[in-house]
Amino acid sequence: MSIADQWDIDATRIYHYILHHPQKNTIVPLYIKGPNRRDGFLYWNEPIIEHEVKDVLHNLGYDGAAYALMQKKVQAIVRKYHQL
Repeated sequence: MSIADQWDIDATRIYHYILHHPQKNTIVPLYIKGPNRRDGFLYWNEPIIEHEVKDVLHNLGYDGAAYALMQKKVQAIVRKYHQL
């Protein structure tokens, strides 16, 4: 399995975590909007993301730049399925 394949699997796993989360209706709009351009995903400090999603990414081994890139990948999936 390639690294790209693993990233796709992990992004899908995180997306499904969000879909089944009790606060999905709060989390999904945050991903649609995303962080401000100045700070980006690495410094995105939405409390619900910090407490509910960040640990999932860290447990999968994403930190630093990889964390920010995975957040961007998850945002793309959320936007694909939830933005009108």
